[in-house]
Amino acid sequence: MNADWDDLDASVIIGSRAIRAVVVQSETIDPTIRRYQLRLFDGQDGTLTATRESAAPEGDEQSEPPTDFTLHAVIGRFSDSRVETDLLRATTHRLRQLRGVEFAPLD
Repeated sequence: MNADWDDLDASVIIGSRAIRAVVVQSETIDPTIRRYQLRLFDGQDGTLTATRESAAPEGDEQSEPPTDFTLHAVIGRFSDSRVETDLLRATTHRLRQLRGVEFAPLD
């Protein structure tokens, strides 16, 4: 997908609502990988990982143009593809709403 890397945090928070989950931790593994630990209302854990091929120039993440990256989700001990798809769809939708703008209304 092509979107603003700096909108990931907000988009994952909103996207996790679609599966009745919360973000319990987020971490930047390196400038090209961002990982979110999720907890669903029923106690299941999950992760959503965003990966891009190259990082923004040092200190320039806020002003960089939209970039290509991939999202990967794993929910539950044995994976739940329906819930993972719902999370990815909702997060992607929010990223598209925020692409190139500072804010956008929630639907």
